[in-house]
Amino acid sequence: MAQAFRLTPEDHLKILERSAVDGDLSTMMKNIGELHLRWNSLTPSLQTDVKRMEGVFLTLLQARTAGARA
Repeated sequence: MAQAFRLTPEDHLKILERSAVDGDLSTMMKNIGELHLRWNSLTPSLQTDVKRMEGVFLTLLQARTAGARA
């Protein structure tokens, strides 16, 4: 049986960055979750990048929530 394709943490980060540009919060949330499942195996540099993207995610979420209230 063929092994299922598995994305690397770097692939997840690239998808996360593209999703931020697109404003795709659902995809961002999914990839943040995937990266957290592998947190202990991430390099410190990659952990820093994930934290940065989490900040972007939260900012986008807050802006979208504020826009929904207006």
